[in-house]
Amino acid sequence: MATNLNDTEQSIDLPKQERVERLGWLFLGGGAMLMVNGGLILHEFMPAQLMHAYALTVMCYGQILYLDEIEHVRERWLWIAVLATIPVHFLFVTGLIWWDMDHPDLAKTRVFVAKLTEAYVVEMLSVTPIINWFRRFSPTAGSQQGGRRGRFWKLIPRSWQSAGARVRKGFQGETAQQPQPTMVSVPGESEDFVDLATDIDLGKERRKSYLKWFFWGTGLTLLGVYFFEGEVLKGAWLYLLQASVLSMICYGHLLYVEELASLGAAWLWKAVAATIPWHVAFVGVLIAFGRGFPTVAPHPIAIIALLWTLSWLEMKLMVPITDAYRE
Repeated sequence: MATNLNDTEQSIDLPKQERVERLGWLFLGGGAMLMVNGGLILHEFMPAQLMHAYALTVMCYGQILYLDEIEHVRERWLWIAVLATIPVHFLFVTGLIWWDMDHPDLAKTRVFVAKLTEAYVVEMLSVTPIINWFRRFSPTAGSQQGGRRGRFWKLIPRSWQSAGARVRKGFQGETAQQPQPTMVSVPGESEDFVDLATDIDLGKERRKSYLKWFFWGTGLTLLGVYFFEGEVLKGAWLYLLQASVLSMICYGHLLYVEELASLGAAWLWKAVAATIPWHVAFVGVLIAFGRGFPTVAPHPIAIIALLWTLSWLEMKLMVPITDAYRE
């Protein structure tokens, strides 16, 4: 039994599982961005069909280019194969859009998820032989015969389970095993010791306090202007202020408080890029709230409460996304 377990663990392609998780975050973030900004703000310019076409395109070509063939992404044969799959993809997108228009009520329910999954599975079964046919032109085609390409249905995103655990950990607080405290002797008292919690990063706590003072300083300024001058921000100026404060809080927490020592690392900026669609979605929530409640949104207390809630949610969401890219 132990031997079988070891063989199973060795057969898992960990880098590929990590790419599955990263693609999942990008897919969900882009979907959230289109859903919020397209459905709540730009619904008259961005129909639901565009979001559905985006979902199918990311799922299929993310599978091909990022999960299955990332080591061949610079080879010419792969891009010729991708061009050959575009007509097939166009047919499936057209069929999905036709179904949306023919069933406008069902397109907004869970039934669409089943249809999207069906379209994804059938399209991948259709384009996989095309990719495999062009693979013969690869310089390493001989060494790849009998490989594992084309078996996309065996991709089980096991890493998403760990991502869910990290999301829960982000909301519940850090529960990892803490290092043992260091015993430091006080001069003049050889038998007395003081426990110092080595897990407390004083510099990190100081940076966090600076960020909190920035947020509350902005809120108190708005309250002061409102109570003494009776003025509130409205329209584009309100959205600009909210988006600026939300960006400062969330990315300040990620880059300044948590990952200041890793600013020069490439993985951090990849993680930042992966969080941008989610951030745009949260900004869209701010704008949608302002349009939906024009009399309540400009009030300073409403601004502070909404920014505090959304920044807290976004910072917690950034934890598993950053961990997925951490090297």
